[in-house]
Amino acid sequence: MCGHDAITAEDVASIRVPAATHILLKTKNSGFLEKRSFRKDYCYVTPEAAEGLLALEPLSIGIDYYSLDPPSGDSFPSHLAVALRGLPVFVCLDLADVEPGEYRLSAFPLKVPGLEASPVRALLFPKDS
Repeated sequence: MCGHDAITAEDVASIRVPAATHILLKTKNSGFLEKRSFRKDYCYVTPEAAEGLLALEPLSIGIDYYSLDPPSGDSFPSHLAVALRGLPVFVCLDLADVEPGEYRLSAFPLKVPGLEASPVRALLFPKDS
């Protein structure tokens, strides 16, 4: 979806997904996860785009790098907007070999007491399987 620096409200306006689905954002970041060094030029989700994604009534939002938000700043507006709706955010999803389309997502978290987040084993299955 994103070959540039940010997913914008205009980008989100162009997608059509049914309500109550998981929205996974494959960006230029897909090639960054295999690198040993952190890339500050990753594609992120603008706050306006986050609101647009939330208007699609997803079950969760996922992206293929460490954050929905840009590396500069410490307020995390896009992540916070999703969290305030009570939706999970999946980060560092390896979507490099995933073609655009519809899938079923299963995400299995570790049971770690006292934490607000957990690593997950995320699996995509063809929608018709």
